[in-house]
Parts: sequence; structure tokens; C-alpha cells
Amino acid sequence: MPPSGHSGFGTNRVPVRGVAVALVILATLGCGSARTAGRVAVPAGSRSADQRAAAIYSAVIHELVKQDNTFGSAPRSVKVIYVLNHGIEGAGDPEAQATTRSSQESFSEALKMAIRSRLAELPPVKFVPSRSSAVIGEEAGASPGHVKAGGVLITLGPIVEEEGEVRVGNSWWMNGLAGQWSTYVLGERDAGWKVTGLSGPIAIS
Repeated sequence: MPPSGHSGFGTNRVPVRGVAVALVILATLGCGSARTAGRVAVPAGSRSADQRAAAIYSAVIHELVKQDNTFGSAPRSVKVIYVLNHGIEGAGDPEAQATTRSSQESFSEALKMAIRSRLAELPPVKFVPSRSSAVIGEEAGASPGHVKAGGVLITLGPIVEEEGEVRVGNSWWMNGLAGQWSTYVLGERDAGWKVTGLSGPIAIS
């Protein structure tokens, strides 16, 4: 795996290999002590909900591809961005079973269009219904395979809100030697939503 480069948070990561996952517990930046968070109560499918979710998810994807990509460079290493088409509980946990469809509904067409529009400067964003739609060469118990077409697979968790900030579990994965799992903290600024720190553990492979 190429050496880990610049991260938007300047943290030291501990690499993991195969099924052995080492978690590095990081202090939440600017978030104080751990607190109980609640789900965002926004009517699903409404235009305002889609636009808000698009702004938050776009900020997460942008940070993953341009900053926390483990390569330390802009998206030149990524040809296409595959995004799982529904929120996954435990998206920031490398041991979670992200291959199984969660209770979250599929992202609406309006939400997907808004995300693509906001990320127009990045490589093409394609939404896929399952991990197997983007990953090839997997062999149970032998090889984790790799994302096809020189792409990356991004998994997003549900948007969780507390006191003006939101947290979104996420993962960035190319192959068994290039992946990251974490939970971002985002705040709304004048220019829109921005990743401001991390909450809980982070792991890389």
C-alpha cells in the first residue's frame, strides 16, 4: 500500500492487514466528551431533506476522495467513485457486515442528482445497489478482491445529529490493502457543511 499521505485531520493511522483490524481510538476533535446522539428527524423524500442530506453526504465524499484517501494526493488515483445506494448502520466499522442491505431506504433520485451536481469536479459518481456491484475478484476466505475500473467504493451511514453538528459513519475502500473506516463530524458553515473532525475509532487497511 502506498504510504499514508495528508489527512484532513493530521492524525496518525495504524495499518491493518487481512481480517486483523487494529482500531486507534481518537479523541473527537472539537466535540467534547461522548454524548448520546439522535437521528435527524427530517421527512424522507422532501426536497429540503434531499438537499440537506446531499450537502452533508457530498462533504463526506469530498473529504474522503480529496483528503483522507490514504494516498496523500487529489483524486488522480481514483477513476470512478462508487457509492452504496443506501445508508449502512456501522459504516465506519470495518467488522460490520456492510454487504447486507440495511433498514435504510435507497437514496432518492433527487438526492443522487444533487450529490453528483455538488461533486462535479471529482471523478464520476455512480450509485450501486450492493458491494458486489462494484467489487470484483472476491473469494470467500481468500481474497477481498478490488473495486473495478480503478474505482473506490464509498459506504455512508445514516446522518445522526446533535446540537448543530452531525455525524456520519463512512468507509473508503479499494482493495485489501487500501481502505479506511471512520465517523466524521460535520458542522454547517457559511459556505455549507464541512467536515470538522472525527468521532470514535478510525482504522485503515
